[in-house]
Amino acid sequence: MTSKDRMKPIPARLTEARKRMGLSTGKAAVRLHLTRAGISQYETGKSTPAWPILKMIALTYNTSVEWLCGKTDDPAPDQLLMDTDDKQAIQLLAYFERLDAQDKALVERLTIRLLEDMGGGSENDVFDTMEKEGEPL
Repeated sequence: MTSKDRMKPIPARLTEARKRMGLSTGKAAVRLHLTRAGISQYETGKSTPAWPILKMIALTYNTSVEWLCGKTDDPAPDQLLMDTDDKQAIQLLAYFERLDAQDKALVERLTIRLLEDMGGGSENDVFDTMEKEGEPL
């Protein structure tokens, strides 16, 4: 790829990756648990996928987030994202991103309560870990 290809915005790379997989927008939407309109908005640049959704798209399209974002010429998938547990976690995060603020707060409270009941630490421990790992809060 040329440096001009590397400068392609996310929408163009999303479209290219989807087509390379032989998926229509409808089939991509089903695989990603998104709507066809959502896929279209990402591919036209009307909306930008949240980080967890971008990770899920990279996994589904068998490519890397870095390539989708134009940071590399190599579309090879990220090996770190290929673990089954990672895929499930990314999918859960993508579902979470689609919730409204009230439902997100409820899920957050339930998760913290569950972790505390399991002896998994306090709310601060959970969020401190997320911040250290660079995950958006």
